[in-house]
Amino acid sequence: MGLSGSVLDARTYGVVQTPEEANSSQTRALWSTNDGRYYLTNGPATAGIKEFKLDPQLATQTPNRDKRDPNILAVNTNKEWVWDYADNAPTVPAPGATPSTGVRGSGTTAATASTLSLSAPTVPNGSFPLISFDGAGHYLTIADSNPSGVSQLYYALSTGGSYSVYTGSFPVDPGTTVSAYARSIDPDHYGDSVVATGTIRATPVTLQIMLAATSTLTYAQAGGPMTSSSATAPSATVSLVNSSSIPTKYQTTSKIQTYYGYNSAALAASPTMLPQISLGISQWASGSSSLTVKAQLRTSDTTLFANSSTATVTVNTATTTLSAPSISPASGQIGTTVPVQISLPSGDLPVSARIFYTLNGSTPTTSSTLYSGTFIPSTGAGGSITVTAAVFGPAAYNQWFAQSANATATYTIAASFPDGALVGNATLNGTFVGSLMYAAPTNGTMGNIQFNSGAQILNGNLYLPGQPTVRLTNGTNWSLATDSSFSAFILGYEFDSNGNKTVQTTPRVLDETGSITPNNYTVTFNKNSILEGKVIRRHTPPAFPTVAAPPAPDSNTSVSLNTHPSAAISASTSANITNNTSAVGDVSLLAGHFGNLIANNGTSFVLGDPLHPDVVQTYSMSSLTLNSGASLKVVGKVILTVAGNINISSSSVMGNVDHTDWLQLQMSSSGAQFNANSGSSVYAELVVPTGSVTFNAGSVFHGSVTALSLTINSNGVVFDQPPVIQN
Repeated sequence: MGLSGSVLDARTYGVVQTPEEANSSQTRALWSTNDGRYYLTNGPATAGIKEFKLDPQLATQTPNRDKRDPNILAVNTNKEWVWDYADNAPTVPAPGATPSTGVRGSGTTAATASTLSLSAPTVPNGSFPLISFDGAGHYLTIADSNPSGVSQLYYALSTGGSYSVYTGSFPVDPGTTVSAYARSIDPDHYGDSVVATGTIRATPVTLQIMLAATSTLTYAQAGGPMTSSSATAPSATVSLVNSSSIPTKYQTTSKIQTYYGYNSAALAASPTMLPQISLGISQWASGSSSLTVKAQLRTSDTTLFANSSTATVTVNTATTTLSAPSISPASGQIGTTVPVQISLPSGDLPVSARIFYTLNGSTPTTSSTLYSGTFIPSTGAGGSITVTAAVFGPAAYNQWFAQSANATATYTIAASFPDGALVGNATLNGTFVGSLMYAAPTNGTMGNIQFNSGAQILNGNLYLPGQPTVRLTNGTNWSLATDSSFSAFILGYEFDSNGNKTVQTTPRVLDETGSITPNNYTVTFNKNSILEGKVIRRHTPPAFPTVAAPPAPDSNTSVSLNTHPSAAISASTSANITNNTSAVGDVSLLAGHFGNLIANNGTSFVLGDPLHPDVVQTYSMSSLTLNSGASLKVVGKVILTVAGNINISSSSVMGNVDHTDWLQLQMSSSGAQFNANSGSSVYAELVVPTGSVTFNAGSVFHGSVTALSLTINSNGVVFDQPPVIQN
């Protein structure tokens, strides 16, 4: 084997080891008859060639050439050899095949009578703590019990791949089977070992779950809808208690998944391994005061894990006490037609909070009457009634709330008032039907009252505070002795419960039991003035009602209409409305607080709920103008409060001709003026306690009036409703 790559060279000869050298570990070359070549080995063993030397005398002979792959030859660079030899990577049998021996070829060297089988390596087999597989995997060590220098370990994995030289510990995953054998590098003395196998498993870990949540929640904290606040509902938290015993790479949804549910519902899989489980209001059963959350950690790989137990946590409602409502008007005397309004308290409330009330003074429950809008308490004239109201939570979530304290108002229903007008003062130039009632003056002084020529009160009486002097223009003062002198002016009719005349009686002037003051004013009947009923003195009149200023409009938005709108208009979207052309027609308005409303050219605004006409709808307006035959139509009971003046133009109509009690029109401003001009028609209960009402010639009015000042110039005024009063 020369430097040129020849295997045999005629110039070389071998130097054989001495017996002493053969018994040492000295490297030697031995000839393999099977392979037809020399191979290197270490002793002690059979004596071999310890070196090859050149023989100069043979230099003239042609050397034989090595026919093997020259890629496996190499020149010795660090030994006292002329040449050396190194193998390419050997071909290794697949697991289970007969292993080859030697390190330089694919021949097989089995143990013979003159050789020994190598001992199989020790391959670990069994279960190991799961955490030991963290990172790259569980590191496996294969032990070789054979003498040093006679074998090389090879191994293969069940996960695929051929045998590889074992160079030290290597990582494996659970379930991996490792095959290994010892390969002889001393075939004269040893044959390859048998294949040893071992399967590496993980000791399954039982998943340990912890489910944590707050013990109580209020309705607002649970995300229940509130009128002025909002909150994100908290969650129950799922934790893997023994995560430190589990490799991070296995803490995934492909291995571990949370199943959870509420109350008695079946558990369902979460898309995340450790979810946040909502405790929001939508998860609570209607009427339930607690929410039970259940969760379990489950595995899809039972070789690594066992399912956890089911964890349970219960959250209870924390009761919120609601604030009491308010009742208007306050306790006192009210008329038979005065509506009562109950309002929710200010502040943050649950959406859809409810008010229940009673009319007998008892504490309300959810079985009491549900408040749906203003109502008129009815006990009969002269009776009394106690309205008691409380606030309750939304129907499906009442268990979250403690009902409020009671709000109470006790009313004495004033004696039945006749149909007519309650005024501070009046100028009467026309004819009207109904009674006229004067209120007591606030300063104790009444102005003189004149029934002008042609003024007529039909089907009604004249009610006066105190004991004024009743006289004729000729200077005659009324007394029992002069009663007959007044027969052409005070007719003295009595009326039945329907307001119809029955019989004439005397005296024509009656005194009730009220105060005799004020008595410093006179009532004068001029020529051709007529009172069909009687003069009732010392009458105790009710006080004028108080009308609060309307709230600000629900929006600042304005709209000018030239065509008919497709739906009813809300003040929250259009507070200021002008109807321009006749094509607009009837414009329905939802209850709310409007700004300035103007109707032109025969158009109209429509108020009320036609489907529920007995349910009072509440409106307010900054101002109302009806021009050129425009109208305010009423299709159900309505309370309308207007801040400014109202002028009803010719041919304009306000109210419902068949239901004069459906429109209660209130004007709040001091000095406010309501003017019904010639050709207009009004059907309403007018309440102008700090202003004036004027019916001009040619106007028509049906209803009642409560006003500081009343002027009647028309002959078309009919009082067919009692005046609206309250204390």
